[in-house]
Amino acid sequence: MSESNIPASDGKDLPETVGRDFQPKAAMVDITTMLKDAASALTFESPMIHTDSFNLQDSMAALEIMDQKMDCCEVPASAMLIEPTEQQNDKDERMIFPRPAPTGLDDVIDALPWDELTIEDAAFIALENVIRLESLLSGSSVVESTYTCLYSHKVVLEDMHKRLDPCMSLTEQMKAIMQTPTQKGTIAQRSVFASTLLLVELTDLIRGVILNADIYEEEDFGTSTFNIASFRRPSEGFTLKIVLDEISSIEEESTKLDQYDNQDAFEAIRLTLSFQKDLMVAVSSLARLSGKTIRKEVEAAQQSIKSAKKKLQDTVPIFARLKEKQSDSVKVILRRTFDPFVNRPLVGNSPVRTIVFRDAIDATNEMIRMVDEVDWCVCKVILKANSLGRIRRMMRPVSSESANILTRSLLVLNLYFDELIFGQYSLPEMIVRYMRQLSHVPDSIVNLPTTDAFLNRLCKPVYDTLKLMALNRNRQRSYLDIMLGDWSALREEAYIADMTNHQDSGSHSELQPHFSLYVISTTIELMDNYVDLGVELELLCNEHELTIAYWYRDFLLSSLLTQLNTMRRYKLDAKKQVHQDAEQFPATVSGGKPQKGGKKKGKNKVSVANGASNRTNRDDLSITPTVEDIEEEVEYLFLNAKRFLCRGIVRFFVSLNQAGLIKENSFDFTSNEMIYQKRFEPFIGIHQPPYLTYDDYLKGSDFTKLTQNNLVSASSDSFSVAKSLIDQALKHMSKLDPDFLPIQVEEVKQLSKVCVANSVYLQRLKQLTVGGKTNAKLTLDMATHRHFCTIKLG
Repeated sequence: MSESNIPASDGKDLPETVGRDFQPKAAMVDITTMLKDAASALTFESPMIHTDSFNLQDSMAALEIMDQKMDCCEVPASAMLIEPTEQQNDKDERMIFPRPAPTGLDDVIDALPWDELTIEDAAFIALENVIRLESLLSGSSVVESTYTCLYSHKVVLEDMHKRLDPCMSLTEQMKAIMQTPTQKGTIAQRSVFASTLLLVELTDLIRGVILNADIYEEEDFGTSTFNIASFRRPSEGFTLKIVLDEISSIEEESTKLDQYDNQDAFEAIRLTLSFQKDLMVAVSSLARLSGKTIRKEVEAAQQSIKSAKKKLQDTVPIFARLKEKQSDSVKVILRRTFDPFVNRPLVGNSPVRTIVFRDAIDATNEMIRMVDEVDWCVCKVILKANSLGRIRRMMRPVSSESANILTRSLLVLNLYFDELIFGQYSLPEMIVRYMRQLSHVPDSIVNLPTTDAFLNRLCKPVYDTLKLMALNRNRQRSYLDIMLGDWSALREEAYIADMTNHQDSGSHSELQPHFSLYVISTTIELMDNYVDLGVELELLCNEHELTIAYWYRDFLLSSLLTQLNTMRRYKLDAKKQVHQDAEQFPATVSGGKPQKGGKKKGKNKVSVANGASNRTNRDDLSITPTVEDIEEEVEYLFLNAKRFLCRGIVRFFVSLNQAGLIKENSFDFTSNEMIYQKRFEPFIGIHQPPYLTYDDYLKGSDFTKLTQNNLVSASSDSFSVAKSLIDQALKHMSKLDPDFLPIQVEEVKQLSKVCVANSVYLQRLKQLTVGGKTNAKLTLDMATHRHFCTIKLG
C-alpha cells in the first residue's frame, strides 16, 4: 500500500499518547505486486504455499505458543553432543537446530562411522535396530522410530550398497563365475548393512499390513511417512539373499575365532539378523495367504515365528553381558549413528514431541511378547478354530488383551478371503453348525430356499461380530454403535424367515423361531459388551453410574440366558426324540443313512454347506456330550455367574446407599436421567430386548421395602451363587483344550477374588450398621478385575 492511499489523520481519532509519540521510521513500500505474484500460483487443487516438509497446522500452533524451540524445531544443545556432559539448567541451556538428515556415509556435516566399525559396534547397532522396530510397533511414526537410525536413510543405504557391491568389470565377473567370489567390506560393515536393510524392509512390510487392514487408531500406529523416501531394493529377494549370505559368513568366521571376547558379539549379530529374517518371512507369508496350501503356509509361518521368538530370547543374556563391558568408543559410535531429533523439522514441534525409546533389555522383552502374540493370535486361530463358537472363544483374548496392531491387522486380513473364513470354511455352513450347536435346527428347515437367502444375509453381520474382536478397545464402542442398529434390523427379517420356513415345511407343531432366537441372543451379547466396555474404559466410574451399569447388565444377561435356555430346551427335546427313535428302531438309526443328504448340487451358495450340515445333524444330537457341548456349557456357567455377580454388586451399592455411605449426585447443567439416556442411547432403537428407561431403573432398583439386613443377605447370597458357578465351571475347564476356553484361567481366579472380597466387605458393612457407624471410607477397586469392582470399606 502506498502513502497516497493512507487516509489522512490529524491525530484527533487516535489516543493522545499515540498521536504524540508516533514517528514513522521508514517509508512504506507497496507490496501489492508481490502478493499478486504469490497468489497467482494458487489453485483450488493446491490452495497453500508450502513445501513438502511444511505442516501448516503445526506451524500455526507454534506461532500461537510463541516458543522459540516450537517455531524453529530447536533442541537442547546437550542432546546433540557426541560425548554428553553434565546437564545444565533447562532455563539456561542453549538451544540449537538439529542436525540435518545425512547425505551419505561421507556426510559433510558429520560422516557416519564406516571404516572404523568393529564387530562390537555392529552388535550394538543391530540391537538398536531392534529397539527402533519395537518403537514402530508401539505406535511411533517411521520418522520417530526407523529413520532415527541414520544408516536407514535412502541415500546412506544406497551408498553402503555401492561400496559393498560395486559394479564389477568383465574380468571380475568371469573370475566370480570360475571361483567363489570374495565379499566386499568387513563383516562389521556387512552386518550393519544387513541389519539396517532388514529394519527398512520390515518397516515397509508392517506399514503395508496395517494400512491394508485399516483398523488402526492414532494411539496404535503413526501412518504418515512425512514424505521421507525409502530405499528401493533392486530385486524382490534382494534383502533375504544379503541376510542369508551374511549369516553364513558370520557362522563361518566365528568358528575361526581364537579371541573369546568377540564370541558374544558374533553370536549377538547372528541371532539378531536371524530374528529379523524369520519375522520378515513370517509376516510376509501371513499377509499373502491364498490358494489350497493355506494350512501348510501358516504352519511354516508359525515355525518361523517360534524360531524368531527363541532367537530373540537367546539374545537377552548375551546383550546383558555385552552391556556390562560396553566401551566408551561404542557409546560414541551409537550417538553418531542414532539421532532421535534428525527428523524433527519434518514432524513439526507442536506440541513438543518427546521421543522415548525403551531400555535395550525391556525393548527386547516387549518384542518377544509381540512376536508371541502373532503365534497365538493369528497362527493358532487360523489352524485350530474350525467352528464359529471356537473362533469367538479364541479371538476373545485378542480383544481383552489389546494385542499389538500388527497382530490384529494380520488377523483381520486373514479373517475372510477367497470367499471363505480363514480361506478354509464356508461362513453360511459355519452359521448353521453354530446354530445347531446351540439349538436343534431340523434338516427340513436347513434345506429350504428361504434359509439359504437368510444365511447369506447373515454373513456380513456375523463377520462384523468377529472383526469387532480385533479392534482397539476404544474403537469397539463406536463400532458397536453401528452394529447394534444392523442386528436390530435383522430381527424382523429373522421372524419372517422363521414364519416362512414353518409354513413351507408343512409342520403342524408349534413355531420354533430358530433364526429369531439366534439374532436376538447375538444382539443381547453385543449390548452387554457395550455396557461392559463402558465399565472397562472407565466411562462409568462412580457409585451411581456403576450401579446403573451392573443393573442393566443383570437385565441383559438374564434376557440372554432366557434365549439360550429356550434353544437348549429345543436341542434337549430333539435329543430325547432321537434317543426314543433309537430304542424303537435301532437298525434304522444306527445303520441307515439320510436319504436326501448331499443330493442337491450347485443351485446356490450354501447348498454344499447344507449337505455337510445334514451329515453332522445326528452327531450334534448325540446323547453323550461332545467337546463343543462342554465348551458351550462352560460359557453358559460363566454367563450365569456374571449375572449373579452383577446382581450382588447392585444390592451391595443399594445397601451402602441406605447406610448413607454414598453421596447423592448434584448437577447444575445435567441430571442423572440425562446421563442415563446418554449412556444407553444406542439401545433406544432396539425393540428386542426393549430399551429400559430411567424410570424403569428407579423402579427396578427400589429396595426400600427391604431392611438393611435382608439386602446384605441377598447380596451375600448372590456372591455365593456366583462363586459356586465359577467353581463348577472350573471342573469342566480341566477337560478342555486351553485354546478353546471361553475365559482364561487367570481371569477365573480374578472373578473368584471379586466374589470373596465383596462377601468379606459385606460382613464389614453389617458390623458397621449394627454398631451405628456410618463414617466408613468407601473405595472402588477395579484392579482385581477390569469389569467387576471390589467395594472396599475402610
